[in-house]
Amino acid sequence: MRLEEIPQERETMLKHDTERDKGLKEPYTIKKIKNLSYGPHGKENKFDIYYPKGTHHPLPTIVNIHGGGYFYGSKEIYLFYSMHLASQGFTVINFNYRLAPESKYPAPLEDINSMMNWLLDNNQNYNIDMDNLFVVGDSAGAQLAEQYATIVTNPEYAKGFSFKAAKVKIKAMALNCGLYFVDEEQPADHDFTYYFGADIKEIIKKDFPVEEFITSEFPSSFVATSSHDFLKDLAKPFAELLESKGVVAKYKLYKNKDNSYLGHVFHVDQKRVVASECNDDEIRFFKSFIDRTIHKSNMDYLSIDIGGSSVKFGLINGSGNLVEIWKRETPESLEELQAMLQIEIEEKSDLIKGIAMSIPGKINSRNGYIHTAGAIPYLYDFSMKEWVSSFTELPFVTINDGKAAALAEWWIGNLKDIENGAAIVLGSDVGCGLIVNNQLLQGPNYQAGEVSYLIRNPNRHDSQLFDNQASAVVFMKRASDILGVSKYDYQTIFDAIVNHESKELDELFTAYCRDIASLINNLQVTLDLEKIVIGGGISNQKIVTQTIKEEYYKLRQEHGLLEKTFQPIAIEECKFHNSSNLLGALYQLFIEIDARSM
Repeated sequence: MRLEEIPQERETMLKHDTERDKGLKEPYTIKKIKNLSYGPHGKENKFDIYYPKGTHHPLPTIVNIHGGGYFYGSKEIYLFYSMHLASQGFTVINFNYRLAPESKYPAPLEDINSMMNWLLDNNQNYNIDMDNLFVVGDSAGAQLAEQYATIVTNPEYAKGFSFKAAKVKIKAMALNCGLYFVDEEQPADHDFTYYFGADIKEIIKKDFPVEEFITSEFPSSFVATSSHDFLKDLAKPFAELLESKGVVAKYKLYKNKDNSYLGHVFHVDQKRVVASECNDDEIRFFKSFIDRTIHKSNMDYLSIDIGGSSVKFGLINGSGNLVEIWKRETPESLEELQAMLQIEIEEKSDLIKGIAMSIPGKINSRNGYIHTAGAIPYLYDFSMKEWVSSFTELPFVTINDGKAAALAEWWIGNLKDIENGAAIVLGSDVGCGLIVNNQLLQGPNYQAGEVSYLIRNPNRHDSQLFDNQASAVVFMKRASDILGVSKYDYQTIFDAIVNHESKELDELFTAYCRDIASLINNLQVTLDLEKIVIGGGISNQKIVTQTIKEEYYKLRQEHGLLEKTFQPIAIEECKFHNSSNLLGALYQLFIEIDARSM
């Protein structure tokens, strides 16, 4: 690349990355400490620290070295990626370093070393565990990670640099779409003069290829690439070279299920299912190297939310702070679900002091029996508590998902201090939890709030149950069919709604929100509620609650007697969106534990 091309290329790349992250929100579960300084170079030596809220002890720590061809990149464009890593139970360091052509080689390596020294000096103040230190890097960042790891593990190689290598031990690394095997012929001499400068040939001869200096002390590494990564042909040979040196290495090439285009640094795109797969794989790789025994005194709770499409897991402390959250695809059989749950529970058993679970359907929260389970037919007539108790003695409770959402919001969310309110959860079906007279209304059959079974248009011969029309999953399928995109492509669908790109989609969305508004009105006039909160995955899209409110007020205007008789009800998003079920199930466990101790 010529020097004069860099400003335009920076602008183009920033535009792409901004569009990639459009619509994403910073998770409420993550504590963010922003714009600390680790060195003397102003903005280029700024960094952020992220870790789960409520953390009061050191967590395994990930240092992210961003990519960008040595001339582009910042902590801001890795914000959502880094916070996702933090949500998995890590402290994450997301930092800037000096860029070319303003700063030449080895400036980024000097900055990485300064960052490591800062961590050594200050780790005790920021929940940083230097005994469980990991590194992620992509593209040029992967090359920098490889080279820095070689410096700190090969004293002879380190002698060639003017800085003294920080005394850190990197347990493992995840290297994504990396640039490896840099030498005189490939590809530095042609592409990276702006980084290495006029002395490029001398530098390459002295310090490269880095692979020649790697020893068996090099950190274990997960080496990832993708089907259309322009550097993919370097990944597998690099992993094989590590193995030949006696280093633990795992190689994986990721691709979309339909083999569509999946390009360079795909893993940073938090909207991609395959990015989540890659990041989850790398987190599991890191966790296999963590010494868990040092954290045993900081016991949390395991909460599980079983849904029609995914099973979510969360480690939560006693104050309701999510320490770690992850998910798996819902299995297709009871046997597969049991195997998944038992593995996850037993893996966390030495870190937790109780288990809570939310499930759709008719759930007896007293004895843990599942009578019905919504869109998961193999759970019908199954004693979850009896089964869980067969392999663990930890306290356990299970509760309906809608009721769990209401408990979460009533405990520490947007229903706090409300005597009469409800949470509506828009998912595979329509969940609803009711708080009446300052307590959760369950009913004698544990079926209070089962609004999915309301009958629509009872005078018509083709009358449907409410969830046939108001299921968020059904809505997304219909919307995706209109646009010709995947039903999982939330952002494309909601961008089209916000921008009014399709009249048919606009009409579908308005009708969907009107159905929910009608439900809210009916709950209000029946139970005299003060507030209703909207949860479920699509509640992350502000236009959902906004349009439901608009349709609610239209209904009141169309039926004047409603306006004259009832005050308008407050309608808000759930504070915890699709994490409400995890938190509410835990609160039910607290209620059960308190009841047993009385």
